[in-house]
Amino acid sequence: MSRLLSNLRVALRHWRRHPAVALIIVLSLAAGIGANATLFAWIDGVILRPLAGTDPAREILAFEQRAPDGSYLATSWLDYRDFRARARLSELGAATGRLLVLRDPRAGAGERAQIWGELVSPNYFEVMGLQPLLGRFFAGEERTDRPGGAPVAVLSARLWRSQFSSDPGIVGRTLEFNRQPLTVIGVAPDDFRGSVPGLGFEVFLPLSMVGPVAGGETGLNFEDRKTRWLTLFAAPRAGTSAEEASAEVAAIGQQLAGEFPRTNAGLSARLLPYWRLPFGPRALLGPLFVILQAASVLLLAVVCANVANLLLALGAARQREFALRLALGAPGRRVVGQLLGEFALLAALGALGGMLLARWLTDLLQYFQPTTRLPLELGASMGLGTLLVAAGLAGFTVLAAGLLPAWQARRADPLTALKDGAGTPRHALLRQAFVVAQVALALVALVGAGLFQRSFAAARGFDPGFQPEGTVVARLIPSAAGYDAAGAVALLDRLRARLEATPGIVRASISDFVPLGLGGASWEDVSIPGYVPAADENLKVWRNAVSPGHLQTLGYRLQAGRDFAEADNASARPVALVNEAFARKYFAGRDPLGQVFTGWGREIAVVGVVNDAKVFALNEPARPFFWVPSAQFYRPQNQTWVQVRTTPGLADSAGLAILRRELHALDPALPVVEALPLREYIAASSFQFRVAAVLLSYLGGLTLLLAALGIYGIVSHGVAQRTREVGIRMALGAQALEVVRLVLAQGFRLVALGLGLGLLLAAGAGQALRNTLLSVGPLDPVVFGGMAVLLALVALGATLLPARRATRIDPVEALRHD
Repeated sequence: MSRLLSNLRVALRHWRRHPAVALIIVLSLAAGIGANATLFAWIDGVILRPLAGTDPAREILAFEQRAPDGSYLATSWLDYRDFRARARLSELGAATGRLLVLRDPRAGAGERAQIWGELVSPNYFEVMGLQPLLGRFFAGEERTDRPGGAPVAVLSARLWRSQFSSDPGIVGRTLEFNRQPLTVIGVAPDDFRGSVPGLGFEVFLPLSMVGPVAGGETGLNFEDRKTRWLTLFAAPRAGTSAEEASAEVAAIGQQLAGEFPRTNAGLSARLLPYWRLPFGPRALLGPLFVILQAASVLLLAVVCANVANLLLALGAARQREFALRLALGAPGRRVVGQLLGEFALLAALGALGGMLLARWLTDLLQYFQPTTRLPLELGASMGLGTLLVAAGLAGFTVLAAGLLPAWQARRADPLTALKDGAGTPRHALLRQAFVVAQVALALVALVGAGLFQRSFAAARGFDPGFQPEGTVVARLIPSAAGYDAAGAVALLDRLRARLEATPGIVRASISDFVPLGLGGASWEDVSIPGYVPAADENLKVWRNAVSPGHLQTLGYRLQAGRDFAEADNASARPVALVNEAFARKYFAGRDPLGQVFTGWGREIAVVGVVNDAKVFALNEPARPFFWVPSAQFYRPQNQTWVQVRTTPGLADSAGLAILRRELHALDPALPVVEALPLREYIAASSFQFRVAAVLLSYLGGLTLLLAALGIYGIVSHGVAQRTREVGIRMALGAQALEVVRLVLAQGFRLVALGLGLGLLLAAGAGQALRNTLLSVGPLDPVVFGGMAVLLALVALGATLLPARRATRIDPVEALRHD
């Protein structure tokens, strides 16, 4: 302990003599450690531990069902019931999300709140391993699978506190959800948000209540095996491993495929950790986190190189001290220990600063969330894991940045050091190598930021295949206002007619899906005469149920045939519009007009072909897609959107005001969930590009700054080492320009080497990013050339400062320089 305190006092004395260097090291470490700790907190909170509020010791696995071609599928009620009944090694639960309108009868007729609820299986809370914070969970007859047989609700702790002021008397009260009276029986535990990673639900209702809260239709949900609307999860029973439980589920999936070949042939099933799910936060943020983590590691590497450079410079100035200690018999390990201890003190301060920075940055992600009414919860909090990561990074930097300078001090030659007190050529070579590495890594970080800046710029001006400008959209919940399927269709027809007769509105339409948002879409199993699917291909094709005029409202282009008409109603022959990709794939060599395919068990005739457009992502390839008339295929459990195209020049805010006014005039009780310009709604499709562009720019800027400091340090040290040489040159008549050229040549040799190495590394990084970029090549010459020039200019500025100082050297004083 006494030796530790002695080393601490020595370290404090040393850094008091070099406060500027100490401050640079601490701030550099804080930046590097803070960035990496923040990324870990995001990854840990959003992906690795997605089910907040559950027992960390309890293993909960996601259920994944895939089609033969590998695409992910939801699960039908009948499939879930069979999996649950046959599984012996695990217990399976099911859930689905729905937007609900909550009304408390005690609060008055006009008080309503829109909340997200999860409709869950009777065993939901047992599978999750939860205990109620208040009241109880489903019991007795409430655990029925009978549609409409359990009119009860469990509130989230957050909703209980925010809406009901933590009133313990909430248990037993009746609340209305989509006008359905349900009795509150309990409150879920703190922090529990539901079974979908990245989403936060505020109430949990029995699955049996999906009919009453969704407009009364339950037949397809509970009686059709190909109506896939549930997300499943499982908890292995005691003594069962995840692999064993997954193998059993896979075997059951094969059994069902044999028993129900028409709906389940080729479908596979398995259990896997939540972080491996191909949808949700992992799909949205996983690639982005990988890119940001790589950039943070680059930043930390540059920090270590910069700090090692500074420590080598200080070590070179202390060669006499080290040599004298070694000559007097001090063990080399003690010299190494002292130097590592001196740096460890700064590393600890840097880790503390990094934690403070991470604490501030962990909430940053939520400010990038796209505009949506989905209950996204992409924030994260710092836990013990983040603290351990910061401590581990501090220890890593001590070894990565401090071990080599300390080892060089141990190898100091007493005779050489006591004679001239200068650093050895080995010191200079190492410092130059560190600067080359810094420049190379900085260029990689800058190229990555540049590629995503270009992708984000392309995303903002990208043609999605339709025209979002001048269009506003709103999402409605007819079932929450008491409309059944027939009543909702009539209501929407009246709404469309009313809107199109309103000044300022050119066109209005209804659909159950709006492209390029975060809301889900629907697909349908189709059968196409004359088309033979491959062995691993399913014919589940994405579709949209729309009203007449939808193409004109959103700005699609009709390539052949006709649009839907008012005559395409429930009593008419079913018809469809298909996109060009659909026609190319399924009707190759045939005129698509007049062709027939089967969906929903009905024959549907193709009456028109529409241009290919983006559906889910800006960088996706063209995929088959079709539209059907909502009058023929309306389903109340699907979403309901209204789109309005306004007159040219009318501001989006004015269009929204007209839309809201007409919706309220039609039915004041009709809940409007989202109302926003279509351009703002589809901004979700550029979410990844925007986050990557902004955060990578910050990380690239920090890396550039550190590289500039490294260049400045090595050139300044070189000028100091060559003071005598410069003085002689000036005494012999050398002009200031020649001195500047001499210093610049020293710096730019290193910069040129770093740029060359950096371009090679950046080319490899660009190829790795190929699939995440939009409308920009992985070797884009504008980005590579621009970032190389930027780095060269910054390096020039960092070199000019010591060069200017060199021109002011007094030859007389320089010749006295020892």
